[in-house]
Amino acid sequence: MTLVKQSIANTGQAITTDLREAKNIHPRRKLEVARRLLPWALTKDYGYDLLFQSPEFLKYSVQTNKVLIILD
Repeated sequence: MTLVKQSIANTGQAITTDLREAKNIHPRRKLEVARRLLPWALTKDYGYDLLFQSPEFLKYSVQTNKVLIILD
């Protein structure tokens, strides 16, 4: 969970790095960003039963010749 989601109530996040504007805080493709955030609002604020968030990194461990990644 990101620090913003932990410290500010009623916030969500959408991954947008694939839109090729990872360093732009104001992406040009706003409709695509809104499409990704819409399920979050519909679920949290309007009671819809939707898949609204991606798995988030929890921890990892190194085991001999592999890395085990745990998602929440």
